[in-house]
Amino acid sequence: MKALDLIGELTAESQNLPEVLAPVLSPEGVVAVINQHPYKFHLELDTSGWFVIRPVSSEKAEVSREAYPYEILKYLGGLPRLYCIVCRRLGNMSWLVYPFNMGDARQRFGHMEFPRAMHLVTQNIEPLQPVETRVMGSTLLFGQIGNLYRSDDNLSGSLGGGMKPDDIKFPFPEIKTVYCILYEEMEERRKREFAEKQKAKLKTLEGRIEDAVSYLGAKLVSFQERGEDLVVRWRDGRRTQQVTVTRDLRLVTAGVCLSGRERQQSLTSAVAVMRDHERMDRDW
Repeated sequence: MKALDLIGELTAESQNLPEVLAPVLSPEGVVAVINQHPYKFHLELDTSGWFVIRPVSSEKAEVSREAYPYEILKYLGGLPRLYCIVCRRLGNMSWLVYPFNMGDARQRFGHMEFPRAMHLVTQNIEPLQPVETRVMGSTLLFGQIGNLYRSDDNLSGSLGGGMKPDDIKFPFPEIKTVYCILYEEMEERRKREFAEKQKAKLKTLEGRIEDAVSYLGAKLVSFQERGEDLVVRWRDGRRTQQVTVTRDLRLVTAGVCLSGRERQQSLTSAVAVMRDHERMDRDW
């Protein structure tokens, strides 16, 4: 058979491909199995889900309709099952999950790394909840909420309260792993939020003053504007100190003799200067 004849036959065959159910994760590369052969199509679609598609060429397909629930169940029933624990949401229909039994997952699906994404989630699920997934190559598809164990509200409460994993007794190691993943992500999120708040605070006058005073462990009591200058009061131990500074936090007067070196001091160094001055008075 000539090459041109073979190409012609393949083209004709692709134009006669039947409609088929396909899980659509990305319209850029929809994989559908037709007559036991995988085909990869492009769809003009801006959403994910289960659809019946109609091939119009060997590379492009059109959506005929949304899939019926019984069709989805039949499709999923032909794929290997893997029970997992829900970690957190990744996107509109995707969640991060971790195997319920890591030993079993490694033995049957050693080519996959965990935790990994589970796609096409069609039910309301929550972190630390058991789910049944189906494995399609290297992709996990949501099957249904599992019942291998009962979701523990106490664990969710402990997580929300910031309880450390070492302070909790877990029923099995995999759920501890999920809790640790969630706890570490929560701590990182808290650190980022704290850093952002601090950054925003430093943009204000009060934030700059408080940061300068607290750098050496003192605590800001108050500050008042006096003309172009600022009168700042802080508590250091049992003593309350007061100085006058410029708006760029350079020292104007500290109420003690600095031999004309006031302008060489910042508000932060003034805390140290006043601390040393008090120590010298005690020693004297």
